[in-house]
Amino acid sequence: MYGFNTNITVDFSNHLTFSGATTFTYGRFKNTNGTNTPQDHIPPVYGKASLSYRHAKFSTEAFVLYNSWKRIKNYNLDGEDNQQYATPDGMPSWLTLNWRNSINISKKTLLQFAIENILDRNYRYFASGFSAPGRNYIITLRRGI
Repeated sequence: MYGFNTNITVDFSNHLTFSGATTFTYGRFKNTNGTNTPQDHIPPVYGKASLSYRHAKFSTEAFVLYNSWKRIKNYNLDGEDNQQYATPDGMPSWLTLNWRNSINISKKTLLQFAIENILDRNYRYFASGFSAPGRNYIITLRRGI
């Protein structure tokens, strides 16, 4: 088994930042007959990339979450990969576009607004039996002490 994780953060200014993270994992084990079999529950390549802007009382962030293909040949058919939820070719890749904002209305009050999965893509996390929600709107009002 091996893998890697990469992270990058670039501050373009005191207010504007790009950040990204990607994770890759590969796993095989040798059977008693000498053949290699995929280890179960190894996710496909996945990650997040974002561009954020922060100023005194306001912040906004646009970001993508993504997963690559998990090909059926990389599933452990006797393991916990939940092959029954995959297509005949495996689990398709997906990408969601998301946006979130917050504004301090006062010293003790924060208003947040977000839209997740803006493009309303149908996708499923690897090894999950549930499709993720469609477009999602979130409005939050936080009041401190």
